[in-house]
Amino acid sequence: AGTIDHNIGNYIWEIDINNVPELFHKSLGRVLAELHSIPSNKATELDLVVHTPEEARMSMKKRMDDVKAKFGVGENLWKRWQAWINDEEMWPKKTGLIHGDVHAGHTMIDKEANVTGLIDWTEAKVADISNDFVFNYKAFGEEGLEALIRAYKEAGGYYWPKMKEHIIELDAAYPVSIAEFALVSGMKEYYKMAKEALEKVRHAEEEARALTREASQKARDIKRDAEMLAEEKFKEIMAEAQQEMDALKEKARAEGEEEAKPILASGKEKAQAVLS
Repeated sequence: AGTIDHNIGNYIWEIDINNVPELFHKSLGRVLAELHSIPSNKATELDLVVHTPEEARMSMKKRMDDVKAKFGVGENLWKRWQAWINDEEMWPKKTGLIHGDVHAGHTMIDKEANVTGLIDWTEAKVADISNDFVFNYKAFGEEGLEALIRAYKEAGGYYWPKMKEHIIELDAAYPVSIAEFALVSGMKEYYKMAKEALEKVRHAEEEARALTREASQKARDIKRDAEMLAEEKFKEIMAEAQQEMDALKEKARAEGEEEAKPILASGKEKAQAVLS
């Protein structure tokens, strides 16, 4: 379905990834349903790893613990992982024979985008079947994942209510595989890649906390400024009111004096008339 081009760090696709043919999802769903239904004893005969549902879950838990011990994991990501691990409804009650490394470069298609087979079976084992769905989610988003799950279910594949959510959470655990490969290979570039994958989460958390602190400080500053502005405005209003009251008093005093003058003059004339 595609070939990895290391120069561009992406696939050269044989299909239109912006308009993925329905036949691609339907045929891949059918291939995976058939693969996952192969009896586990066939895998045992081939000396492949065989995990029960609980073993698959506990294996992931141990892998996460090991990565945390050696690399550290961001707080929010760790909480997310633990919530996923401990949610029994998320996890399948069956395991199946998986390819273990389904991606475009390992998926053979014909001219009509019909999946004709999978190649490179080095990661095959009996484990959580969700592993074979992750790439479809990475490449085509939730819409592509839903289309594949629907085709898989129609083809008789094992399905449970939180299958989609479980696959999305499995994808969120991708730094575990990167860190494990770094430890096994000893290659510095993969150590860097693993740390970056985990550090990005930490940095995002730190940035979120910093933004929260900044927002809280701004809210406090706005409240303080509003209170100061309200106090200043109150003082201004009170000063204007006092000025108006003083003006009214002065006006009343002046008007009272003017009204009193004729009366005082008349009284003075009468007094002088009496005296004369």
